[in-house]
Amino acid sequence: MSDGRPGGSEPIITSGERKKRPVDFITIAAVLVVVAVIVGNVVKQQQAAPTTQVEEQAPQTETPSTPTPESEEPPATIPSSFIQPDAFEHRAKAEEIINSTQGKTVAAGTWEQIVYGVVADEADPERVYFATSQNNPAGNFVGIYQYNTRTYQWQRFYKNAYIPSSDESAKRLHILGKDGRNLIVAFDTMRDILEPCESAWLEGETLGLKSLNLDTPLDGLKDYALPSALREQEEAKVAECLAQ
Repeated sequence: MSDGRPGGSEPIITSGERKKRPVDFITIAAVLVVVAVIVGNVVKQQQAAPTTQVEEQAPQTETPSTPTPESEEPPATIPSSFIQPDAFEHRAKAEEIINSTQGKTVAAGTWEQIVYGVVADEADPERVYFATSQNNPAGNFVGIYQYNTRTYQWQRFYKNAYIPSSDESAKRLHILGKDGRNLIVAFDTMRDILEPCESAWLEGETLGLKSLNLDTPLDGLKDYALPSALREQEEAKVAECLAQ
C-alpha cells in the first residue's frame, strides 16, 4: 500500500521504535560525558602529582687519611729486668740441684756457678732464668737455664764452651732481661761483678747483645739491637752516677 509519495515506499516505523530512538541517543551522550569526566580527572591528577627528582650521586671516594705522626718512642724498659745473684735467695739451692743432677762437682772443676743476672718470668714468678759459668779461663762452659723455685725442676735452653784466643779471653753469658719469649743475653769477660757506675746494657752492647727465643732455642743466639730509648736511659743513669 503506497502513500502516493515519489521514490518508492519507505519502511514502516512503528510507534514503539519512534519512542526508543531518542532514549538511545540520550544514553550514548551520557556515557560519553562520563568518559570525558573520568579522562579529565585522570589528567588533572597526573598534572597535580608531585614530581620526584632522583639526583645522580657522584661516586664516593675514600679520602686518604693523613698519617698521624708517630709519637716519640717512650722510655723503653725490658718487661723483666735482672737482679744480681746475691739477691736471688734460691741461688745456693738452684746451683746444688742443677750440678748434682748432672754429676758436676767443684773438685772436678765442672761446677756451674750462677752469674748475673737472674730474671723472673712475668707470668710465673716462681720460674726464673739465669746463665751459669764454670769460670774456667782455659775453656769456659756456659749454660742458660730455666729453674722453678718451688718444684726445683730445671731445663737447659743453651750451652756452649768458649775457648780463649790469643787476643781474647774466655767469655761468659749474662741474662739481662726478658722481652716476650726472648731472653736478652750479653757477652762479657770473666768478671764477677760490674763496676758501680757501669751499665750491663751498655757493656753488653759493646761486646755484643744477643737474644734467645725460648720456643726455638735450638736456633741459637741471634743479634739483638738495643732500643735507642733504653740506651739513652742507661747513658743518663751512668752520667748521673759519675757526676756524684
